Amino acid sequence: MASTADFLKHVLPESGRYGIFVLDYKRHRWFASIDEAADYCLAEDDAGRTVFFACATFDESGSRTQRSATGARSFWLDIDAGPEAVKKNPKAYTDAVQAYHATEAFVRAADLPAPCYVGSGTGLHVYWPLVDTLDPATWRRYAEGLKRCCVQRGLAAGPERTADIASILRPPGTHHRKGVARLVECGELTGPYPIERFEGFLKYAGHDRSEGTVRASVSRLAAALGDVYEDEPRFGEPIADACAQLGALRSSRGNLAEPLWYACLGVLSFCDDGERLAHAWSAGYPGYTYEETQSRVDRASNLSGATLCERFAGLNPEPCRSCPQRGRIKSPISLGKKQADREDARQTNIFGEPQAKASQEKDLDLPDLPHDFFWRNDGALITKTGTKGGDADIVVSRYPIFLSSVQTGEVRGEFNLIFKQRLPERGWMEINLAAKSVFGSGSSAELADRGANIHEHSHFLRYTRGAIDLFYGANKLTTRFDQFGWKDDDHAFLYGLNLYNGVGMRRVMGNDEIQIRCKEDWVGPCKGGDIEGWKQSINALFAQGCEPQSVALLASFAAPLMRFQERDEGGAIIHLVTRESGTGKSTALIGAASVWGRREGLGLTNEDTKVSKALTLGALGNLPVIYDEISIRDPEAIRAFVLNFTNGRDKMRATRGGEIKHTASTWQTILISAANTSLVDVLSAQGTPEAPAMRVLEFGLNLPDALKHVQGDKLRKALRNNSGYAGQIFLTWLTQPGNLAWTKATLETVTAQTWTKTGFRSEHRFWVRTIAAIAVAGVIVKKLGLVEFSVERIMNWLFEQPQFAVSAAVAQADWALPALAEFLNESIGNALVVPDAWIPSQTMRPIQEPRNKLTVRYELKTRRMLIAASALREYLIKRELSYREFINVLEQAKVITRKKLQATLGAGTGIPGGQVWCVEINAAHEAVAGVTPLVKDNVVTMR
Repeated sequence: MASTADFLKHVLPESGRYGIFVLDYKRHRWFASIDEAADYCLAEDDAGRTVFFACATFDESGSRTQRSATGARSFWLDIDAGPEAVKKNPKAYTDAVQAYHATEAFVRAADLPAPCYVGSGTGLHVYWPLVDTLDPATWRRYAEGLKRCCVQRGLAAGPERTADIASILRPPGTHHRKGVARLVECGELTGPYPIERFEGFLKYAGHDRSEGTVRASVSRLAAALGDVYEDEPRFGEPIADACAQLGALRSSRGNLAEPLWYACLGVLSFCDDGERLAHAWSAGYPGYTYEETQSRVDRASNLSGATLCERFAGLNPEPCRSCPQRGRIKSPISLGKKQADREDARQTNIFGEPQAKASQEKDLDLPDLPHDFFWRNDGALITKTGTKGGDADIVVSRYPIFLSSVQTGEVRGEFNLIFKQRLPERGWMEINLAAKSVFGSGSSAELADRGANIHEHSHFLRYTRGAIDLFYGANKLTTRFDQFGWKDDDHAFLYGLNLYNGVGMRRVMGNDEIQIRCKEDWVGPCKGGDIEGWKQSINALFAQGCEPQSVALLASFAAPLMRFQERDEGGAIIHLVTRESGTGKSTALIGAASVWGRREGLGLTNEDTKVSKALTLGALGNLPVIYDEISIRDPEAIRAFVLNFTNGRDKMRATRGGEIKHTASTWQTILISAANTSLVDVLSAQGTPEAPAMRVLEFGLNLPDALKHVQGDKLRKALRNNSGYAGQIFLTWLTQPGNLAWTKATLETVTAQTWTKTGFRSEHRFWVRTIAAIAVAGVIVKKLGLVEFSVERIMNWLFEQPQFAVSAAVAQADWALPALAEFLNESIGNALVVPDAWIPSQTMRPIQEPRNKLTVRYELKTRRMLIAASALREYLIKRELSYREFINVLEQAKVITRKKLQATLGAGTGIPGGQVWCVEINAAHEAVAGVTPLVKDNVVTMR
């Protein structure tokens, strides 16, 4: 069971004033820390008193009221159970077990994450911890929705607690003292969860019509604040007729930048017909989903009023400058008053009779159909067949479905068909299928699996062929992108689902892999964040003394520039290495990823297969790749991966028929990795260090003492919550034609200067390209004001690492000597002990011969030891220790007298073997006198 302090830290805000109420005293005690509050709870409970904790934090007033609350970091339910509860409320649960099962059913039905359960003694307390603290007003909106959700779904939770931010409940570890004392116990601490996971509560917040006066008062308040809309009907069509911003949403069918789209929904959500129009006008966007659009409408409807003209002018100023209503209204919502007349005109003709059904078909916004297919008055897709009594309808689909676009894959050119179908209660939904699936043997099942209830499948295929011909005739083919990165001959860049082209951006369609990464906020600006929050966090983290972390951050910006360095190779790897914890390794990678998104969307893991890694690299294209805790236990596998990545394309594979399956995806980028040991050592262990190791820039990692106590968790959370905005600003600037030309020219100049400054040879080309790209990216981000640290300082530090070796500050002899001792202990069975050094033409009798392979030679008289370098390196790598650090430290301590020599370990003994690379140890050195083999009574022992 979690401790009292652990539980309180999990459900309460991270800072504030914490209140503990002791029933026996009928008064509160206030604490500045949760640990102090928890200690007080337990002390009072030990004294036999009844204790409660305040579920939120409060101000300095000393009172626990709705007004004095400052924030809450969880939602909660108080569920009574037991005989006494049933007497008061027949709907109450007979015991806590029944309450638990009812809550579990409620959680599943409402699609909620797993809560924390607390057995309160007789009943049940339920908590959903949150990632961030909510202000009281925001918390109440969601909590009211939870309260109504419980009512509608039949969960008998106490309504007096659910939406009361001033609630007190029993803390785990104390006792319920009514009757027999019972321990208050806590189950698994689940969560915390982001607030977006509870957006569903907002749907219920407006459904309680018994509180209809709330909405009316909000409306009046909005009007008083200048939103200018009273308690009369508003409609969307006249707003779109008069407002260019809403008109653009309608005409583009949702293909707007995300902030502008949401601003438009902020007007429609206050219209009587706004929910319907929000879906109809958004359905043309390739990534449209009913669920996302509805969640945004629900969120907007809980705001204090409709989007203001000032907001539209800030997002898209040009239409507002020429607006005839400019200065006369404060929100486009004011333009929606005349819709009632339009609705009447639609429903009747000039004789006052119902309008023709053809007009109703137009309202469905359905496209023209191929020959022999028709839209029925109710929206059904039909065809005709001749009978003796005339033509008869054949229903293909009861609900409207049509081919909305034909797309070709960016990389392989395969065709996909995108259908749109409208279902009751769901609105328009999208069905994306490969063309070969639609016309394959299982297409009927594929369509059914996506919700399309096709009555006559053969006629549907006939319709699809005709619709494809219409698309071909109108030249409406669109590209479905398979990779992030440079497009249009390197003049545009796909980031998220936006194609940045120097004059703005346009929304595009991506394949399933691209769509998933964008939908989850893994790639692209994170919803609800901003650039200022990112800058504050990044500049607090990458201060002086954090040069390796800063290089990794600049490398993230530099990744798109690698395309201009070389198209035929993939790029370099920046590897951060440290054996210690708390040196900012993971935070550095989160910071690097936060430029463009989150590690989930940009990262590789050790669990990924070879194929999935290649697919991820292909999808990321020219965005950086993040690889945390890269596995180095299999040197051959990691060497193959490094070569694969830096080559810039996956290996070709054979099909089952024996044909070559050509690889079409390529990438040019930078991979940023971290681990506990040296990647260069692993690559060098294969005997050809020049090939893979020269493609890795490796830096030792440490944190200055002044930053050791920085709240790393808080910084990482802030970086994640504000991720993607820096990349958006960077690309907006970079893709402008003049800026792009300057970047390419400057990159060429800086690359030439780097060759001159370093004197590197051709095998160092990956280092040179990466250094130059980092330098140019650093100049750009400094110019854009994205970072405050000195880029010049970072570059000076970087140029002081000519061999990019691990910093000597990380290497300490206190680990190298024990590692040597452990290696020798494990190698006794592989050791040859001889009386003296070998003299040519002489043979000596070994004191000890190796039982297995020969890896160590020890000469008693000279006290010299020779160790096979390959065996030593393999041993260190398996334990995630740096071979290079090991050698450097022991060489400085004069334990190693020669770090590289060729010798025959069995020389002079008749044991066969050739020359191998060895490390020479001075076994007489006082530092290792206690770990070297000695001879005693003809038995080798360890002193």
